[in-house]
Amino acid sequence: MVKWADYVISQVDYNSDHKIEKLKQLEDNGETLGTEEIVTRYTVIHNIKKGKSYVTAINGLSGMSRGQNITVHLGYNDFYLRIDKNKVDSDNLGLIPEVS
Repeated sequence: MVKWADYVISQVDYNSDHKIEKLKQLEDNGETLGTEEIVTRYTVIHNIKKGKSYVTAINGLSGMSRGQNITVHLGYNDFYLRIDKNKVDSDNLGLIPEVS
């Protein structure tokens, strides 16, 4: 497996305002993925602003499949995590599953 990013996000939970409450991240070691860790959106935002890279991933029958790059967007009064270029005040990591 080629290293996709510093971290992979495999699951996410949103609140009623479509703001992320928690995410499941795994460190990308190149050949393997590290231990799952539940983190807050602010941890991910902080890491991206410090130069760390993140991608989404979907767990399928043949293992993890790479999703899209995650970026930080500065909205009106907060930062938001997005996989698209839309400059709206909400988080969007696509169709990855909820944190179990």
